[in-house]
Amino acid sequence: MTTAPAELIVVADVIRTVDPAHPVAEAFAVRDGRIAAIGARAEVEALRGRRTRVLELGGAAVYPGFADVHNHHAMAGRTDLFELALPSSLTLAEILDRVREKAATLPEDAWIIGGPVASTMLPTLANTASRRLLDDAAGGRPVMLVEDSRHNRWANSRALELAGIAPGSVPEGGVTILDDEDGTPTGVLLEAAGIPCAEFGVAKFQFASNVRSV
Repeated sequence: MTTAPAELIVVADVIRTVDPAHPVAEAFAVRDGRIAAIGARAEVEALRGRRTRVLELGGAAVYPGFADVHNHHAMAGRTDLFELALPSSLTLAEILDRVREKAATLPEDAWIIGGPVASTMLPTLANTASRRLLDDAAGGRPVMLVEDSRHNRWANSRALELAGIAPGSVPEGGVTILDDEDGTPTGVLLEAAGIPCAEFGVAKFQFASNVRSV
């Protein structure tokens, strides 16, 4: 450890070092964008100079690096750049209006992917009549709308067809909700049941678009 003053000293009750020999520290010092010292507060404060900024974090815990283990950067990027943004407060009629407007700007075979629709809307969507309304709004284009938990989806007839989902041919995982009267898939796909449709639709964005999303 050199003795030149640090630009910054951070002090906290718990500083995780990811060093098995010294897993927890009380403070660390930064100089020229790099950690110059880490360990006991008294040791680190030896690098405190007249212009050193000291950041007291109290009971906070400090971890190295960017350690959020449940990020969806590509998903967020695709949502912002390419998907149909739907406020989750929309009614069925309003959702259909938004889909109809989007469809009018797209080629006849283009996917419409977007959302979220409210999870409380799923009972309203889970029937053949609602799926056919979505078909009409899309003008024959495949549609897949994600629900607000991001775990469930609502797809129209063309999207189901392209993903190979039909009576007697439903995904093994998750739940494919069938219409109570005619037994056909309603387009409401819970959890893993939506994966075939999602994978088929998202693939249409192509590699370059996925890179741009990130």
